[in-house]
Amino acid sequence: MAKPKFPKWIISLLGVWLIFLGIQSWNQTKSWKNSETLWTQVIETHPDAFYAYYSRGMYYTSINKYDLALEDFNESIHYFPTGLAYYERGLANEKIGELGQAKQDYLDAINLDIDYPLAHLNLGVLLAKEGNLKKAIDQFEIAIEIDDTYTLAYFNCATVYKMSGNSEKALAYYSKAIQLDEKNADYHIRRGVLYSELGKPEDALTDFKSALTIDSDSGEIHYLLAVTYWQLGQKDTSRIHAKKARDYQFNLPNDFRAV
Repeated sequence: MAKPKFPKWIISLLGVWLIFLGIQSWNQTKSWKNSETLWTQVIETHPDAFYAYYSRGMYYTSINKYDLALEDFNESIHYFPTGLAYYERGLANEKIGELGQAKQDYLDAINLDIDYPLAHLNLGVLLAKEGNLKKAIDQFEIAIEIDDTYTLAYFNCATVYKMSGNSEKALAYYSKAIQLDEKNADYHIRRGVLYSELGKPEDALTDFKSALTIDSDSGEIHYLLAVTYWQLGQKDTSRIHAKKARDYQFNLPNDFRAV
Protein backbone atom coordinates (compact mmCIF):
# COMPACT_ATOMS: atom_id res chain seq x y z
CA MET A 1 0.00 0.00 0.00
CA ALA A 2 1.20 3.50 -0.75
CA LYS A 3 2.67 5.46 2.11
CA PRO A 4 2.14 9.16 2.90
CA LYS A 5 4.48 11.47 1.04
CA PHE A 6 5.64 14.98 1.88
CA PRO A 7 7.41 17.24 -0.56
CA LYS A 8 11.16 17.15 0.16
CA TRP A 9 11.29 20.69 1.48
CA ILE A 10 8.60 19.92 4.04
CA ILE A 11 10.51 16.81 5.14
CA SER A 12 13.61 18.95 5.64
CA LEU A 13 11.63 21.53 7.60
CA LEU A 14 10.10 18.88 9.82
CA GLY A 15 13.48 17.24 10.35
CA VAL A 16 15.07 20.47 11.61
CA TRP A 17 12.05 21.30 13.79
CA LEU A 18 11.90 17.81 15.32
CA ILE A 19 15.65 17.76 16.02
CA PHE A 20 15.28 21.09 17.82
CA LEU A 21 12.30 19.78 19.69
CA GLY A 22 14.20 16.63 20.67
CA ILE A 23 17.12 18.58 22.11
CA GLN A 24 14.85 20.96 23.98
CA SER A 25 12.74 18.18 25.41
CA TRP A 26 15.43 15.63 26.26
CA ASN A 27 15.02 16.09 30.00
CA GLN A 28 11.22 15.94 29.89
CA THR A 29 10.70 12.46 28.45
CA LYS A 30 9.88 10.91 31.82
CA SER A 31 6.81 13.14 32.13
CA TRP A 32 5.36 12.02 28.76
CA LYS A 33 2.86 9.32 29.65
CA ASN A 34 1.44 9.08 26.14
CA SER A 35 1.32 10.94 22.87
CA GLU A 36 -1.41 13.28 24.12
CA THR A 37 0.77 14.47 27.01
CA LEU A 38 3.81 14.82 24.76
CA TRP A 39 2.17 16.88 22.04
CA THR A 40 0.09 18.96 24.47
CA GLN A 41 3.31 20.00 26.16
CA VAL A 42 4.80 20.95 22.81
CA ILE A 43 1.70 22.99 21.90
CA GLU A 44 1.81 24.83 25.22
CA THR A 45 5.39 25.84 24.46
CA HIS A 46 4.95 26.37 20.72
CA PRO A 47 1.28 27.20 20.04
CA ASP A 48 1.88 27.47 16.29
CA ALA A 49 3.57 24.05 15.94
CA PHE A 50 1.41 22.62 13.18
CA TYR A 51 2.94 19.16 13.33
CA ALA A 52 2.23 18.91 17.06
CA TYR A 53 -1.47 19.51 16.42
CA TYR A 54 -1.37 16.96 13.61
CA SER A 55 0.36 14.36 15.80
CA ARG A 56 -2.02 14.86 18.70
CA GLY A 57 -4.91 14.60 16.26
CA MET A 58 -3.52 11.27 15.09
CA TYR A 59 -3.40 10.10 18.71
CA TYR A 60 -7.02 11.12 19.26
CA THR A 61 -7.97 9.27 16.08
CA SER A 62 -6.25 6.13 17.37
CA ILE A 63 -8.48 6.15 20.47
CA ASN A 64 -11.64 7.07 18.53
CA LYS A 65 -11.94 10.61 19.90
CA TYR A 66 -12.79 12.05 16.50
CA ASP A 67 -14.20 15.38 17.67
CA LEU A 68 -10.92 16.18 19.45
CA ALA A 69 -8.97 14.92 16.46
CA LEU A 70 -10.88 17.25 14.16
CA GLU A 71 -10.11 20.23 16.38
CA ASP A 72 -6.40 19.45 16.16
CA PHE A 73 -6.42 18.81 12.42
CA ASN A 74 -8.19 22.15 11.99
CA GLU A 75 -5.43 23.88 13.95
CA SER A 76 -2.71 22.07 12.02
CA ILE A 77 -4.27 23.15 8.73
CA HIS A 78 -4.70 26.70 10.03
CA TYR A 79 -0.99 27.05 10.77
CA PHE A 80 0.35 25.04 7.84
CA PRO A 81 -2.01 23.23 5.44
CA THR A 82 -0.69 19.89 4.19
CA GLY A 83 -2.29 17.19 2.09
CA LEU A 84 -1.72 14.71 4.90
CA ALA A 85 -3.63 16.82 7.43
CA TYR A 86 -6.56 17.23 5.04
CA TYR A 87 -6.54 13.49 4.39
CA GLU A 88 -6.60 12.59 8.09
CA ARG A 89 -9.32 15.17 8.70
CA GLY A 90 -11.29 13.50 5.92
CA LEU A 91 -10.97 10.13 7.66
CA ALA A 92 -12.16 11.62 10.94
CA ASN A 93 -15.11 13.29 9.22
CA GLU A 94 -16.03 9.96 7.64
CA LYS A 95 -16.01 8.33 11.07
CA ILE A 96 -18.59 10.80 12.42
CA GLY A 97 -20.75 10.60 9.29
CA GLU A 98 -19.81 13.94 7.76
CA LEU A 99 -19.34 12.48 4.29
CA GLY A 100 -19.72 15.75 2.40
CA GLN A 101 -16.96 17.37 4.44
CA ALA A 102 -14.82 14.25 4.14
CA LYS A 103 -15.17 14.39 0.36
CA GLN A 104 -14.04 18.02 0.34
CA ASP A 105 -11.10 17.15 2.60
CA TYR A 106 -9.92 14.47 0.20
CA LEU A 107 -10.23 16.92 -2.70
CA ASP A 108 -8.17 19.47 -0.76
CA ALA A 109 -5.59 16.78 0.04
CA ILE A 110 -5.34 15.95 -3.65
CA ASN A 111 -5.02 19.62 -4.60
CA LEU A 112 -2.07 19.97 -2.23
CA ASP A 113 -0.46 16.62 -3.03
CA ILE A 114 -1.66 15.13 -6.30
CA ASP A 115 0.52 12.03 -5.81
CA TYR A 116 -1.25 10.86 -2.66
CA PRO A 117 -3.04 7.61 -3.66
CA LEU A 118 -4.94 7.07 -0.40
CA ALA A 119 -6.84 10.31 -0.89
CA HIS A 120 -7.84 9.25 -4.40
CA LEU A 121 -8.91 5.85 -3.09
CA ASN A 122 -11.10 7.23 -0.31
CA LEU A 123 -12.58 9.86 -2.58
CA GLY A 124 -13.43 7.08 -5.02
CA VAL A 125 -15.19 5.11 -2.30
CA LEU A 126 -17.34 8.11 -1.38
CA LEU A 127 -18.18 8.74 -5.04
CA ALA A 128 -19.20 5.10 -5.43
CA LYS A 129 -21.47 5.40 -2.39
CA GLU A 130 -23.10 8.38 -4.07
CA GLY A 131 -23.69 6.26 -7.17
CA ASN A 132 -21.19 8.19 -9.26
CA LEU A 133 -19.47 5.06 -10.54
CA LYS A 134 -17.63 6.62 -13.48
CA LYS A 135 -15.92 9.24 -11.31
CA ALA A 136 -15.20 6.62 -8.64
CA ILE A 137 -13.40 4.47 -11.21
CA ASP A 138 -11.44 7.53 -12.38
CA GLN A 139 -10.14 8.06 -8.83
CA PHE A 140 -9.16 4.41 -8.42
CA GLU A 141 -7.39 4.52 -11.77
CA ILE A 142 -5.43 7.59 -10.67
CA ALA A 143 -4.43 5.82 -7.45
CA ILE A 144 -3.15 2.90 -9.56
CA GLU A 145 -1.23 5.25 -11.86
CA ILE A 146 0.52 6.67 -8.80
CA ASP A 147 1.19 3.26 -7.24
CA ASP A 148 0.76 0.28 -9.54
CA THR A 149 1.14 -2.12 -6.59
CA TYR A 150 -1.83 -0.68 -4.69
CA THR A 151 -3.92 -3.85 -4.37
CA LEU A 152 -6.91 -2.22 -2.67
CA ALA A 153 -7.24 0.24 -5.56
CA TYR A 154 -7.40 -2.66 -8.03
CA PHE A 155 -9.94 -4.47 -5.84
CA ASN A 156 -12.17 -1.41 -5.44
CA CYS A 157 -11.91 -0.66 -9.13
CA ALA A 158 -12.98 -4.23 -9.92
CA THR A 159 -15.92 -3.98 -7.53
CA VAL A 160 -17.19 -0.75 -9.08
CA TYR A 161 -16.72 -2.08 -12.61
CA LYS A 162 -18.85 -5.05 -11.55
CA MET A 163 -21.48 -2.68 -10.14
CA SER A 164 -21.51 -0.83 -13.47
CA GLY A 165 -22.00 -4.06 -15.42
CA ASN A 166 -18.53 -4.28 -16.96
CA SER A 167 -17.66 -7.87 -16.04
CA GLU A 168 -14.63 -8.04 -18.34
CA LYS A 169 -12.94 -5.11 -16.63
CA ALA A 170 -13.99 -6.39 -13.20
CA LEU A 171 -12.34 -9.76 -13.85
CA ALA A 172 -9.17 -8.08 -15.09
CA TYR A 173 -8.86 -5.93 -11.97
CA TYR A 174 -9.76 -8.74 -9.55
CA SER A 175 -7.08 -10.83 -11.26
CA LYS A 176 -4.50 -8.05 -10.85
CA ALA A 177 -5.36 -7.71 -7.15
CA ILE A 178 -4.90 -11.46 -6.73
CA GLN A 179 -1.62 -11.37 -8.62
CA LEU A 180 -0.34 -8.76 -6.18
CA ASP A 181 -1.81 -10.37 -3.05
CA GLU A 182 -2.60 -14.03 -3.68
CA LYS A 183 -3.04 -14.70 0.05
CA ASN A 184 -6.11 -12.48 0.34
CA ALA A 185 -9.09 -14.84 0.56
CA ASP A 186 -11.64 -12.11 -0.10
CA TYR A 187 -10.11 -11.31 -3.49
CA HIS A 188 -10.50 -14.95 -4.54
CA ILE A 189 -14.06 -15.03 -3.18
CA ARG A 190 -15.19 -11.94 -5.10
CA ARG A 191 -13.68 -13.11 -8.36
CA GLY A 192 -15.19 -16.55 -7.80
CA VAL A 193 -18.63 -15.07 -7.23
CA LEU A 194 -18.30 -13.12 -10.47
CA TYR A 195 -17.26 -16.25 -12.35
CA SER A 196 -20.31 -17.99 -10.90
CA GLU A 197 -22.59 -15.16 -12.00
CA LEU A 198 -21.09 -15.43 -15.50
CA GLY A 199 -21.94 -19.13 -15.66
CA LYS A 200 -18.36 -20.35 -15.19
CA PRO A 201 -18.60 -22.72 -12.19
CA GLU A 202 -15.27 -24.44 -12.90
CA ASP A 203 -13.40 -21.13 -12.67
CA ALA A 204 -15.44 -20.19 -9.60
CA LEU A 205 -14.52 -23.49 -7.97
CA THR A 206 -10.82 -22.82 -8.50
CA ASP A 207 -11.12 -19.47 -6.72
CA PHE A 208 -13.22 -20.80 -3.85
CA LYS A 209 -10.77 -23.67 -3.29
CA SER A 210 -7.91 -21.15 -3.24
CA ALA A 211 -9.81 -19.04 -0.72
CA LEU A 212 -10.36 -22.10 1.47
CA THR A 213 -6.62 -22.82 1.63
CA ILE A 214 -6.20 -19.30 3.03
CA ASP A 215 -9.18 -19.32 5.41
CA SER A 216 -10.24 -22.89 6.15
CA ASP A 217 -12.62 -21.85 8.96
CA SER A 218 -14.86 -19.67 6.79
CA GLY A 219 -18.47 -20.78 6.69
CA GLU A 220 -19.06 -18.48 3.73
CA ILE A 221 -16.40 -20.21 1.64
CA HIS A 222 -17.74 -23.66 2.51
CA TYR A 223 -21.22 -22.47 1.47
CA LEU A 224 -19.92 -21.15 -1.85
CA LEU A 225 -18.15 -24.44 -2.45
CA ALA A 226 -21.34 -26.34 -1.61
CA VAL A 227 -23.32 -24.31 -4.15
CA THR A 228 -20.66 -24.70 -6.84
CA TYR A 229 -20.23 -28.44 -6.37
CA TRP A 230 -24.03 -28.78 -6.54
CA GLN A 231 -24.04 -26.87 -9.84
CA LEU A 232 -21.35 -29.23 -11.13
CA GLY A 233 -23.40 -32.27 -10.17
CA GLN A 234 -21.09 -33.35 -7.33
CA LYS A 235 -23.83 -33.54 -4.73
CA ASP A 236 -22.02 -35.66 -2.13
CA THR A 237 -19.14 -33.17 -2.00
CA SER A 238 -21.68 -30.35 -1.93
CA ARG A 239 -23.33 -31.84 1.15
CA ILE A 240 -19.97 -32.14 2.91
CA HIS A 241 -19.30 -28.43 2.47
CA ALA A 242 -22.87 -27.49 3.40
CA LYS A 243 -22.40 -29.36 6.69
CA LYS A 244 -19.09 -27.57 7.31
CA ALA A 245 -20.75 -24.23 6.56
CA ARG A 246 -23.34 -24.99 9.26
CA ASP A 247 -20.58 -26.15 11.62
CA TYR A 248 -18.97 -22.73 11.23
CA GLN A 249 -22.30 -21.05 12.04
CA PHE A 250 -23.05 -19.92 8.48
CA ASN A 251 -26.78 -19.45 7.96
CA LEU A 252 -27.63 -21.44 4.83
CA PRO A 253 -30.44 -20.06 2.62
CA ASN A 254 -33.72 -21.94 2.91
CA ASP A 255 -33.79 -22.81 -0.77
CA PHE A 256 -30.38 -24.45 -0.73
CA ARG A 257 -31.03 -28.15 -1.14
CA ALA A 258 -27.61 -29.66 -0.45
CA VAL A 259 -28.51 -30.96 3.02
